Amino acid sequence: MAYAPKNPEASLHPCFVASLHYADRVQYLLDILLQGSPNEKQQLLNGKEVTALGEAIERCKEAEEAA
Repeated sequence: MAYAPKNPEASLHPCFVASLHYADRVQYLLDILLQGSPNEKQQLLNGKEVTALGEAIERCKEAEEAA
């Protein structure tokens, strides 16, 4: 929400655009964590996808700090 445009004419912040891009996937992963079998949860936590999402968030933060 920190990066959401304050009015309809405002330009979209890259972090806001990235959050929109990943929103459905993050919701799916949260569903697995909340309702998945123990095996599904373990596979998710051992997989690379959560790490990749975390790295994408860090890149966005770094870009913000550099600007």
